[in-house]
Amino acid sequence: MALEFERHWPRAPEGEILADLRAVVGDLRHVQGFLATVSSGPEHFSSLTPREIQLCRLAGRKSLAVLKIADDLEAKLGTWQPGEAQ
Repeated sequence: MALEFERHWPRAPEGEILADLRAVVGDLRHVQGFLATVSSGPEHFSSLTPREIQLCRLAGRKSLAVLKIADDLEAKLGTWQPGEAQ
C-alpha cells in the first residue's frame, strides 16, 4: 500500500536523496543511543554472565562507531534552507 500511494506523498523540498539521508542519520542516532544504553548493562544488572558483559562492552564500542558515521553523514549533508539549490 505504501508503494501504491507514494505518488500522493508530498515531495521533499531539499530533494529525495538528502531527505532520505537525513532520515538515515535519525535512525543511526536512535541505534547509537540504544547501543549506549546496552553498554551500561553491567552498571544496572548484577547477574550478567561474563559473555553478556563482553557483549555490553562491544555495544559500547559499536555505539561510538555508529556515532562517528552519523556525525560524518550529518556534516556532509550540512544545513539546507528553502530556496537553496539542491
